[in-house]
Amino acid sequence: MTDKIINLNDSELENTLETAFFALSRPLRVSELAIILDKEERVIRSYVKKIRRKFIKGNYSFKLDKIATDVYMMGISENLELPLKKILQGEKVYRFSNDEIEVLTNVAYHQPVRKSDLLNMIENIPKNRITSTLHELQVKDYTMESLEKKAIILRTTTKFALEFGFSTELRKLKQQLHWRLKRKS
Repeated sequence: MTDKIINLNDSELENTLETAFFALSRPLRVSELAIILDKEERVIRSYVKKIRRKFIKGNYSFKLDKIATDVYMMGISENLELPLKKILQGEKVYRFSNDEIEVLTNVAYHQPVRKSDLLNMIENIPKNRITSTLHELQVKDYTMESLEKKAIILRTTTKFALEFGFSTELRKLKQQLHWRLKRKS
């Protein structure tokens, strides 16, 4: 038996990729999927784009977010986030909420950043939700805090950089994030 999956038809390949994004609660790289599925990156990339378009056009409950160049992750549509949180109260959910993405992006871009400054710079999320979101991100090991000169300083972790396809070197990470945010707007 071989470790590589071969001879998937178009429908099977699309279904396999879609299922992988649903099943995993972490970002997936096109290169990683290409190796596992024994396909060229360009083939995987085209199917990922097709899946993203399908979710957008079909008004699905989920969305496939492009986190970085050739790095994708399944997320929950914005309009369903709050009702879903109420339904799943107390349950462990590992997908990223829009609050988590917003807070994580700001920590990554402005790091090292004082917690008090972060609370003031994010205007579209109430401060109590930012604080609870920061706690959730620390539990998931995507952010960390330290006490420096009586101020709580926030940073992203190596896990964040590796899983989201960024450099672990702070200067390069900020450049990659700046480029990614510029492309998104």
